[in-house]
Amino acid sequence: TKIREVHLKIVSMNVIRWTLVNAKSLQKKFPHRYLRPDLSEMEILLKKGNQVRLLAKLIRKEPKSIRVKFIRLEIVKREGSLYYGRLIDDGFIDTELERSTYFAFRSEHVLSILPATKVA
Repeated sequence: TKIREVHLKIVSMNVIRWTLVNAKSLQKKFPHRYLRPDLSEMEILLKKGNQVRLLAKLIRKEPKSIRVKFIRLEIVKREGSLYYGRLIDDGFIDTELERSTYFAFRSEHVLSILPATKVA
């Protein structure tokens, strides 16, 4: 499976450009609006199988516009400070990205973490 590394750079697609928003900086600017897990919680919860919520900034070429979307990923692996996740929601259905697209991200991109749910 090809994993797209999207941390720290904008990736050009045929119809859009997009990047992940630095949630850590966003929380510093708007502390009452964005409440992220603290560092010790992140160390425990950023593990395979858990889900993360990130913000992606989309820049459309036609029609020209900027949009910010929440996306949800399932963490599939970690390499040092870099995490890899699989898109599990329909946040990008109207773009060229599809469900199960893989992303690379860092802890500073994480808005929230949901533990994996066990299926009975």
